[in-house]
Amino acid sequence: MTVLVPAGLPLVEAARWVGGSCWLELHAHAVITDALADLSLEDPQRIALWTVRSNRAEMAEAWHRRLPELREFPRETFVSRPDGVGADTPDGVLAQLHRRYAEHEAVAVGPADGPVAQTLARAGELIARDLAAVAG
Repeated sequence: MTVLVPAGLPLVEAARWVGGSCWLELHAHAVITDALADLSLEDPQRIALWTVRSNRAEMAEAWHRRLPELREFPRETFVSRPDGVGADTPDGVLAQLHRRYAEHEAVAVGPADGPVAQTLARAGELIARDLAAVAG
């Protein structure tokens, strides 16, 4: 019996997706940091944003760890703004992250994508929680 596993994306394309996710998480962290400077925020909102900000930092670090070490493509070259990113509010950038992660779930399927799929699952859990915290 032969078991075939889908190949997943080519390495460089997969690394660009991971790098784009890292960039977007860092962008979300910066947007939330700016929002925390708003003195009119109530304490529950402020606490929620601090938690969301921490989650974004955790995911940025996780995505950076998933980037491949390729001599011809240093990790830093993959961390760049993905196409279609335009939100500059906490709820807007979180919604973009949510869409990005939901769209990629079916793509992270190859044998080398196991770590990315694990990180994607964690990212999906956190982003759902964070969207609820910002909305509530």
